[in-house]
Amino acid sequence: MRVIRWMCVVSLVIVAFNVVGETCSPVQQTDPALVEGIRSFLKFPASVSIEIVDAEPVNGSCYERLMVETVEPTRLRDTTVFLSPDRRFLSHDVTDLSAGATDRSSTAAAALANVPSDSPVLGRPDAKITIVEFSDFECPYCRNAAKLIESVVDGDPNIRLVFRHLPLAMHPWALYASRASVCAGGDRFWKLHDFYFENQKLFTPQNVAEKTNELLTLLPGFDPAAFQSCISSVASLDTVRRDVRAAAKLNVAGTPSVFVNGKSVRLGNSADEVRSQIESIVGHSVRVGRDLTFLVLLRGTGSAVTPEAKAEGDKFVEGLRGEGRVSTLGLASSNDDKRSYQIFMLRADDAAAARAIIARHPLVLRKAVSMEVLNWQPEKDARVGQP
Repeated sequence: MRVIRWMCVVSLVIVAFNVVGETCSPVQQTDPALVEGIRSFLKFPASVSIEIVDAEPVNGSCYERLMVETVEPTRLRDTTVFLSPDRRFLSHDVTDLSAGATDRSSTAAAALANVPSDSPVLGRPDAKITIVEFSDFECPYCRNAAKLIESVVDGDPNIRLVFRHLPLAMHPWALYASRASVCAGGDRFWKLHDFYFENQKLFTPQNVAEKTNELLTLLPGFDPAAFQSCISSVASLDTVRRDVRAAAKLNVAGTPSVFVNGKSVRLGNSADEVRSQIESIVGHSVRVGRDLTFLVLLRGTGSAVTPEAKAEGDKFVEGLRGEGRVSTLGLASSNDDKRSYQIFMLRADDAAAARAIIARHPLVLRKAVSMEVLNWQPEKDARVGQP
């Protein structure tokens, strides 16, 4: 009997070890049986290619969180599923009941502070407040959100906007628009950004490429051959995929999805509501704008301007826009000499600062244009944030 008891004890120890101390079996991301099982679970047709692009344990357990990606000519989709420890069962979600369970969303959101170097950014790089927006150029709600967010970022040195791509599978031309904006790059990204949102209803999957090219050919420094090479390569797709995967890890499924300093926020219906959301997160009031707004007129002096010089001037103004200093741009005609001139609004601390900024304009330095800086309107409700 004593021998039998010892055998029972040993058996219990072995069972306990197998339950508690067992090493998790690795996930074979290319396993055909697992891939086909996921296809059946998610009801994807056989014509759609499926790839498991990421696998990670759930809070130290043997459950695995799998990121599944499908890429079609006009659609890109990342879906999260969970695999059981015995590698037999799939589910859409798991719930951790342990007292030490971590909030994965808040942990992952904090990583948004590390902005990819090639992400489009509007505002000053040293801004204390970072808004990260996951957006879709075909989404009407994103169009409205873009206007609200830019009105808050515009002219405020404390806030910057980081744009990240999330073209939804339901929108047939959104993926092309994202890839095209990646290939346009730099200041041209924001030109396309505004172009897509302002003319959303005019685009179709059949005409989006043509209309995109029509705009880009008007922009200085555009290289059609380089653009076509970029959009035909996997590089532009990989940039979009990076953002879509980041959204999936944050459990972001819809657009627009907005984070302020890593925390998710719901946008309101006005710029004031957006500011209130920001203030509730950062713990202090945010500045509406610089003290003064100036009207700047740049008139031609009659000197010849080469295309390269004009491109330098346009890049300078776009740089000011990126810093949040320029709020509007346009051209006007002079009644006396019928020549057009550039006109825009500039935010600065005072008139001397405004003149000093415009004096650095490449065409002003070349004396190809003359500048006139007029006091427009004081910002009576300017609030300075106290970090």
